Parts: sequence; C-alpha cells; structure tokens
Amino acid sequence: MSNFLPIYFKATGERFNVPYQLQTTVDDIIKYVCIHTIELSNTNSEDYYIAMNNSDVLDRNRTVEEIRLDQLDRFVSLDMCIKTRVLMKRISEARMKLWETPDKQVPEKVEQKTTTQRPANTGMNRDVSFDLRIEKNI
Repeated sequence: MSNFLPIYFKATGERFNVPYQLQTTVDDIIKYVCIHTIELSNTNSEDYYIAMNNSDVLDRNRTVEEIRLDQLDRFVSLDMCIKTRVLMKRISEARMKLWETPDKQVPEKVEQKTTTQRPANTGMNRDVSFDLRIEKNI
C-alpha cells in the first residue's frame, strides 16, 4: 500500500495525491507536481515552493520523515506556490507583450461626442453637447 500526500498547486488549481516514502524530499514532491501538471508546460521546479498551512515554507532538502509529514493526524494544508520574484517577472513580461502587440495598443487620441439632457424638474429642458478628448502622453 502506497502513502500519498495531498498537494494543492495554486498556480493551476490542480490537486495531486503525491506518492512518497520516508526519504522523499520536498524537492522530489515539487518535481513530481511539475512533471504531472497538465495545465502548465515546461514548468521549472526551482520556481516553486511548498507552504504548510499557508505560512511555513518547507525546506526543499528535508525529507518527509524529518518534517513528520508521514505523521499527520490533523488537517494540514500543503500548497505548492510560485516564488514571488518569478511571479513578478511573469507579470512584467506579460505587460510588455501587451504593449508590444500593435493591435492591443492604446490609441493616441480618442474623441467622443456625448449628449446629455437635464432633468425635467429644472425647467431647462435642452440638450447639452460637449466634446471629450483624451490624449495619451508618452
């Protein structure tokens, strides 16, 4: 009979039952999830860590036995998360792609003609028109 650790992969929302032995390291668990995820391709295991109960970051070199993950008699949440520096880099790259794509760029000038009507109880029922111009400063 194999033992399994329930791991939640926050980046994809996937849940894994990772098989383990007492000498399995946290790094082995992270690599297992990276290999078996179907949502992300080319996932680098060095970009992730495992947090216990959303607070304690587990040392990658420690074993299941050392951390006593095999003796969990209470509910413990094990979440695999992306490192902050990697997440920020991915966000920056995505924003740069957005600005580099010509069909996604913000137009230089936007002109819009808007017509509004005053409420009837003011005694001034007339149309008011104005031009709205927005210019992008680069």
